[in-house]
Amino acid sequence: MNILYVHPVNINYPGGSERLVVELLTRLRQRGHKVGVLHAKWIPHTYEVSDNSSELLRNDIKLYECNCVKFKRGFPIVNPSYIIKLSKNYDLLYISAYAPNELLIYTLRKLRMLNLPIIAVFHNMLEPHIDSLHKLYMAPYVVAYRNFDRLHVLNEFMYNLFVKRYRVDKSKVTLIPNGVDTTFFKLLSDTYSCEVFTVLYVSRLTREKGIDVFYKIVSTFNKRCNELKKHVIFKIAGFGPLVHYIKKLTNLYDNVLYLGRLSREQLLMEYNSAHALLMTSRIESMPLTLLEASACGLPVIASAIPGIIDVSKTVGYGVLVRHGDIEGYIKGITSLYSLWRNGEEEYHRIRIIIRQRTAVNYSWDVVLKKIEKMLIEVISNTTQKQR
Repeated sequence: MNILYVHPVNINYPGGSERLVVELLTRLRQRGHKVGVLHAKWIPHTYEVSDNSSELLRNDIKLYECNCVKFKRGFPIVNPSYIIKLSKNYDLLYISAYAPNELLIYTLRKLRMLNLPIIAVFHNMLEPHIDSLHKLYMAPYVVAYRNFDRLHVLNEFMYNLFVKRYRVDKSKVTLIPNGVDTTFFKLLSDTYSCEVFTVLYVSRLTREKGIDVFYKIVSTFNKRCNELKKHVIFKIAGFGPLVHYIKKLTNLYDNVLYLGRLSREQLLMEYNSAHALLMTSRIESMPLTLLEASACGLPVIASAIPGIIDVSKTVGYGVLVRHGDIEGYIKGITSLYSLWRNGEEEYHRIRIIIRQRTAVNYSWDVVLKKIEKMLIEVISNTTQKQR
């Protein structure tokens, strides 16, 4: 199978979506499929980048970088001439559904400039029920989505959005979650048995990830929980334009430690030495950080939003809070602290269960089989229609 993956963001952007694309395509290549990646030159920021492109090339994945058009809103529009030219060498087009590129792909197909099956995967969330911009543009986009051969969604909310609200034929919508490397991210020995309860925050430091909410949680906790704050430390791993929130916290409080950007090996140790993961995101599709932490058995205190809800329901544990409910997040921290302090055996048992359920449902071995089945099915269906 020859797969051309189109990503309207530079593949070296150090985001979770880009990391997941690299891991998925590398594994497909290792299973004998030929893979190419067409990505845009545009990158949201240049103060720190990853080396995803080198990893793809090392795994014999063809890499094509193209110019693009970027308007004030939305993602860049990939150069259509590249898509048309490259698609002739591939069996299937697999695209990250980042507006307005779906309309471009739809138009090229309607003009018969693309003659191969198309799958769109939704790493970003669509929320027409609360986002006026999403509500405004959904009508033409749904027309495009119905014209694609398959929509690959990562969580139950998105599945229901397309099938129930927009009446897309359910045979065209496939729910397959993100995967995680459970051979690397795993529960180690009892590394979290220490006197200080550690709350870990791993994220890009941006508004969509709720860094402002995290700031309020830590400030409120330290002001109100005078005795408990002596036994709780907050560790932050990540980077981003709103790093000033973290610097202010480290200047104000002794129990806040900024780790910066960590390697995979460092993240593994932090997931295992921490006692709880705190996530304050406003929007997620299915966060890689949560899957990695869950693979290490780490309980989560997080916003009750799609993607996070799916993982929490699957692993069976976690404290979900209405986004922005500062008191709710703090109650989650104190409840997990009490569980750890007063019932260490039960806490350890819960971590083992979280790890086991994550491995059963989200390991790449499990997820990749589902994705590969979807890809083969789409190509097979297209071949039958052409006969």
